[in-house]
Amino acid sequence: MSLEIRNLELCPPGVLNQPLLTVPAMDLPEGSIYHLSGPSGTGKSLFLKALAGLIPASGFIRYKNMERDQFDTQHWRSMISYVGPIPAVFPGSIRENILIPFNFKINATKPKPDDADLRELLDRTGLKRWDPSSPVSKLSHGEKVRIQIIRHLLLDPQWLLLDEALTNLDDENKVRVLSILDWEITNRQVAIIVAQHHPLPEADHLLCIMNGKMHGPLSPN
Repeated sequence: MSLEIRNLELCPPGVLNQPLLTVPAMDLPEGSIYHLSGPSGTGKSLFLKALAGLIPASGFIRYKNMERDQFDTQHWRSMISYVGPIPAVFPGSIRENILIPFNFKINATKPKPDDADLRELLDRTGLKRWDPSSPVSKLSHGEKVRIQIIRHLLLDPQWLLLDEALTNLDDENKVRVLSILDWEITNRQVAIIVAQHHPLPEADHLLCIMNGKMHGPLSPN
């Protein structure tokens, strides 16, 4: 199954009829990791937010043989999850922050992890020193980003969009997170788009913004 994009035009916030980025036609198959690159201010975040249904866009985005506007908003966002550069964490414990989505009706039937599950996830993402009951306020920026990624993965999205979310991780913990993402790709055919300036050796495909237009998917070699 591919994410199909046709004649997409994206304008900066508050600007009408002056597209910053166009995507004429693109099919993105599941089960791959994509590196989205381009200079600052060229529309990488706009593209990811449009895919996630967070901002309007002209043209169309189709998935599972249905256009984005045919899906209920919550359903679409449960399939295509966006993780931004600023961690969305709230006052409370690590446990409370990870389990926030399970308070919503759309996720009521999904299996809710217990503390043993959470400790395993914290260990796998380099957060072993923290207990689920620890206050999230004590975590560093990079640790909060990992909490946010854990939260999204527990909801079993088909697509995970990381908007500069790995930028502030050191090399060791970036490897940890990418190993978890690789497991998701291999075992659940999740597709992941990583927007960042630095090279991403793990990427299967490249998406590149040049002169206001998206190009790809391209071979990384």
